[in-house]
This record gives sequence, structure tokens and C-alpha cells, in this order.
Amino acid sequence: MAGNNGDKSVTNYGVKWLTNYGKEYTISNPQVVATDKEDYVILFERYKKNKYQGVYEIVVDKTGKVVKTTTRVSAKAYLNPYRMPVYAKGKVWWVGNNAKNEKNNVYIYSFSA
Repeated sequence: MAGNNGDKSVTNYGVKWLTNYGKEYTISNPQVVATDKEDYVILFERYKKNKYQGVYEIVVDKTGKVVKTTTRVSAKAYLNPYRMPVYAKGKVWWVGNNAKNEKNNVYIYSFSA
């Protein structure tokens, strides 16, 4: 299924689906970063019924096989749609914001990969 509401039938041309969410979920801002282990960390923001749930990761190897299933890495962080995350010193790093804090809107996030 595809479309904004996940309710439109589509032909599968060999797409490797990494998740199997129902239409109550929305995935936003997907981003990919390569590690030094020849893995790829796929980050995305997840919403359920329009309520923000956080930033999640899935790790795949160089063949596309999932080696780490969906895991939440932050309940409060948001991904930056203008800057891709980077991998350094065994961690994934990105700059994001949290509009709820009026004093400081810019944050640096990281987690071990």
C-alpha cells in the first residue's frame, strides 16, 4: 500500500520493504548514513495517529539484509531535513531542533551504531 494514507494499491517492482506499518502510522524524514562496518543506518521519524513517537533506526548490511530491527533512538529528538547525519567514532551524529524549548532550538544528538 502507498499514498499519504497508505490506502492505495501499488505494484511491487522489487522494493525491499523494511517496515510493515498500518495506515495509522506515518514515517517522515528518512535518512541514511553508512558506518565503517559496511552497514547502513536508516533513520526516520515515526508518528502514530499524528502523534510524534520519536526518531527510529533500522540497520541493514551491504546486501540490504536487516541486521537490527526498528529501534527508537530518541523520543524527543527530530531529524534535520536539511543536513544528513554523519558517522564518526562509532556513533551517528546529527543536528536537530526541539521547538518546545524556546531558549535553545538547536541540539546535537548522537547514539552508538
